[in-house]
Amino acid sequence: MPLRFRCADDSGAEFTWATVAEVLDALEAGVLDPHAHIFDAVRQCWQIAGAHPEVRAAWEERLRFQPAGAAGFTLPPLPELTPAPAAVAGDGLDDLARRRLALALVREGRAAAAAALLLGEPVPPAPPGPARPAVPPVSAGLLAAAVMLLGLVAWGVAEVARGVADVAAMRGSAPVAAQLTAAAPVEEVKR
Repeated sequence: MPLRFRCADDSGAEFTWATVAEVLDALEAGVLDPHAHIFDAVRQCWQIAGAHPEVRAAWEERLRFQPAGAAGFTLPPLPELTPAPAAVAGDGLDDLARRRLALALVREGRAAAAAALLLGEPVPPAPPGPARPAVPPVSAGLLAAAVMLLGLVAWGVAEVARGVADVAAMRGSAPVAAQLTAAAPVEEVKR
């Protein structure tokens, strides 16, 4: 079975696990810290062991089977996943935290605030966002155009169908040449 998860501890020793269940066993045994980073070969990324979605779901499932009020071994608590703070103060942040916060500001579209944070200057407050209409006018116009186009296509299909029905009615009742000769006999002209 191919090894899916990899982790290295502080001493450089590498640990490998093939399944999520093996990762859970390592967490219970204390071999793997829930805050340690593990590499998932399927997802091709590094993640915190306790925050990995599959590990987290299996962990919750395993907790269901523990007896209530068990005095024995319990799983360590999952690490808390906290969102980035809304109000940013540039004081008291180490370099890594400052850069992560600057990246979050850039992703919000506040590049000037990110630059100020990295330079150690006060971070300007976020500008109030514009009031958004319930339905953007461009979307309403596109919707109206799509409805009109659909109506034109339906009308065209109906006209073609009516023409085909007329042709089928003419062919189905009697031969066209017989109808024409019976309606208007032509006299021969002698010279």
